[in-house]
Amino acid sequence: MKKKAAKTPKPMSTREQLLADIEAYCELTGEPESHIGTAVMGDTSLVLRIRAGGDVYTGTYDKIYAHIGPALGLEMIGLRLRQTA
Repeated sequence: MKKKAAKTPKPMSTREQLLADIEAYCELTGEPESHIGTAVMGDTSLVLRIRAGGDVYTGTYDKIYAHIGPALGLEMIGLRLRQTA
């Protein structure tokens, strides 16, 4: 009898990773998603639009991670995220 090969999980898209990090940040800090949008762009619906499939400019992506990254132990190095010590 042949064994079925284990399926390799599909890597997260950039949008999925961003939303997962936003959710982790909100869970950690107790801050609602709408506050991230307000802090970053002055737009309470920013995260809702991303969740609905909307895109963000790379500058907005950088601003989001500048806001949530320190709490998650992440920092931006160019376009890459790095775990901080």
